[in-house]
Amino acid sequence: SSRRVPSPRLKIPFYSQKQKGVCGMEKEHAPFLCPICRNALARIPEGKGVWRCPKGHSFDVAGSGYVNLLPSGRGSAHLPGDNPEMMRARRDFLALGHYRPLLELLAQAVSARCPRSPVLLDAGCGEGYYTSGVASALRDQGQSPTVYGFDLSKTGVRYAAKRDKSLYCAVASVYDLPLPAETVDGV
Repeated sequence: SSRRVPSPRLKIPFYSQKQKGVCGMEKEHAPFLCPICRNALARIPEGKGVWRCPKGHSFDVAGSGYVNLLPSGRGSAHLPGDNPEMMRARRDFLALGHYRPLLELLAQAVSARCPRSPVLLDAGCGEGYYTSGVASALRDQGQSPTVYGFDLSKTGVRYAAKRDKSLYCAVASVYDLPLPAETVDGV
């Protein structure tokens, strides 16, 4: 079954009480949906953390801060997404600054089109270069973004989570996003 890509700004709250997010940020809604039953996941602070739905499906938070929400058997390969060597090469290349002007233009465009506290999704975030760069630029402008970064590559998501602890990073498929429909301001 195909999932509809979230549309702009029809935010649906999930929890009335505030809860801590993956990286300790206060959230007024459940940031993720269970990829098995599609119920809201809640953060359980056991050790490094666990995300658990009301039906008991649970997903551990990795030491670097991401969560794997890609159910086993749904990836097309043993290691879905870009392999570790590809991710390292991309991370190293981007660190040289060749794409910095593009990142700055992207951050300006997002800032001009989003509300003061936007909820953003980077579907295919890779190692988090653009995801983190846009989030950082928005924070530098006094905005308070909530930013999700999803990718099939566990290595990429791990790099993204380490790059910026404020991001909600998850291994997930863009064809079955672990987010409620219509909850983001921009993709």
